[in-house]
Amino acid sequence: MRPTTLDELAELASAARESVWEQAGQYNREPKIYLHWMGGHYGQFSDHYHIMIDNDGSLYTTGDLSVPSPEGTYHRNTGSVCISFTGCWDATTENMGSEPPTDAQIEAMAQVIDVVAEGLWLTIDRDHVMTHGEAADNI
Repeated sequence: MRPTTLDELAELASAARESVWEQAGQYNREPKIYLHWMGGHYGQFSDHYHIMIDNDGSLYTTGDLSVPSPEGTYHRNTGSVCISFTGCWDATTENMGSEPPTDAQIEAMAQVIDVVAEGLWLTIDRDHVMTHGEAADNI
C-alpha cells in the first residue's frame, strides 16, 4: 500500500476500466465496487484491498485496480474494486468495535466511490456498489 489521492484514483480507475469490464464479463455480470471494514487497527494496511482509508481520511492503494483482490469478497473479486476502512478492531455484526469508522473515513469513502465509479463507468446504485455483507447475500 502506498499513499494516494482522489485524482490518482480517478486515473487508476480509468486505466483499469477495460480490464475490469472484461473480467466481470467472463462471469456474465457488470463490475462491482465492494465496501469493507478491515477488522484491524487504524494505520494497519493490507494489500488484500485495492484502496484503504485510514481514520484521518487519508487514502492508500495497491496501484492497479484491475488485479483481482485476493480476499475482498468471496468468489466475487474478479471484475471488482475493493475499498476498505482501516480499524474496526474487535468489531462484530452488532458493534463496530473499539476503532469504529470515523466521520473522515465515511466522507472519504463517499468520495472514493464517486471517483472509482466514474472511472469505471458504473452507476452508483445497489447493483454496482455494495458492502461485503450485501454481496454475500446475493449468492
